[in-house]
Amino acid sequence: MAGPNVAGPNITRLTTADALQRLKILIDSSTPIIAMETVEEVRAVRMVRAACASLNLAVFEWSIASGLMRSGSSVGEVVTGGSIIVRQRGTRYKAGNNVGRGKDDTLFAEVPGTVEFRDRGRLGKYVNILTQN
Repeated sequence: MAGPNVAGPNITRLTTADALQRLKILIDSSTPIIAMETVEEVRAVRMVRAACASLNLAVFEWSIASGLMRSGSSVGEVVTGGSIIVRQRGTRYKAGNNVGRGKDDTLFAEVPGTVEFRDRGRLGKYVNILTQN
């Protein structure tokens, strides 16, 4: 006999497209906080980011180590001066043009512009801000 938390034979699983559509509806309904409990954390975070990107909304994540922060910037995202681009431990990404580095290795935009990530091989990965000149 199955317990209350065990999936039985009558449980139907949603496809990724259906789950993404339902998540978009939930986000679009102006629900202030959405909490998920899942064993597939990476997949769930990816789906939330995809849903918010299609709705032009920012995603904020909370962790014990970093606190509340905006989810990582993506290539081509328009940012304002002072916006945090990458919050990191160590220097996985290095500061490029128009990007500053904080004491905790956080990278932030010094001027408004568009985010560009550039892999320079042995020199490392750089984050640049392209201005509208």
